Amino acid sequence: MNTNVSVLLRSALDQLPNGIVVLDDENKLAFANKSALLLQDMCPNCLTWGASSTPTRIPLTDDAGCQLGTLVLTGDISATNCPRSRSGIAGECVSITESAVIAGLERVVACLELRDPHTKGHSDRVKDLAVAMARRTLRNFAVLPVLALSARLHDIGKTRISGDILKKPGPLTDREWAEVKRHPLTGADMLSSVLCLDAVVQGVRHHHERYDGKGYPQGLAGPDIPLVARIIAVADSYDAMTSDRPYRRALRPSEAAEEVLRNAGDQFDPDWAEALFKIIMNSQAS
Repeated sequence: MNTNVSVLLRSALDQLPNGIVVLDDENKLAFANKSALLLQDMCPNCLTWGASSTPTRIPLTDDAGCQLGTLVLTGDISATNCPRSRSGIAGECVSITESAVIAGLERVVACLELRDPHTKGHSDRVKDLAVAMARRTLRNFAVLPVLALSARLHDIGKTRISGDILKKPGPLTDREWAEVKRHPLTGADMLSSVLCLDAVVQGVRHHHERYDGKGYPQGLAGPDIPLVARIIAVADSYDAMTSDRPYRRALRPSEAAEEVLRNAGDQFDPDWAEALFKIIMNSQAS
């Protein structure tokens, strides 16, 4: 594993309150975070896995796409018969909650952005812009948490793409482009295995659909594209256009906003293209 990515990922897992272990291809322990080790000390029989348990597994790959091992979220640990320590710290076996899973996934996204410095901060910017658009446009803000999480995780499927492809300075070959186009489905599959939030999964799966039905992975069109995905598509494209890439310079905010508006009804939902245009032009005028 790339050293920087390895250090960041280990550090991220050590910060989670839940016990997490990583198994190698032979189902042997390759890594345990601090919470897992503490849990093992306090309750030696709690941290178990194997035929009787059903932990969630997420394959981890390096920059070349080679599988390094499996991230195991030990969500089936029983909370019974676990004593409290003398210091008063609860020693019950920890179960994986969605908040902890999400924290781990967001740190995986941070690892992805470390692999490609040109996309550093991209997911956070897409999230912030998508939420700003929704706040300006919607009357009911109930969708905001789902939108924010979907936008933050929308590119998580790229963790399974070779680093050479992600950082390639020139045009991609047909084979490379086909690999890139799989990332929405890959990301959705990764998330569906650990989250019970289908709306988040759908936002990730469909954020590269086009309003005219010419997008991917399913060629959905118009209102058949989930709302969250339609919003993310606009924010994602805008941020990509306003970020430098090895093969082109970034557009100015006003230029990118105008480009989004020109593609309203074709690539983008017209309502959300207009929402972005107004936000950007208002910010430029202020």
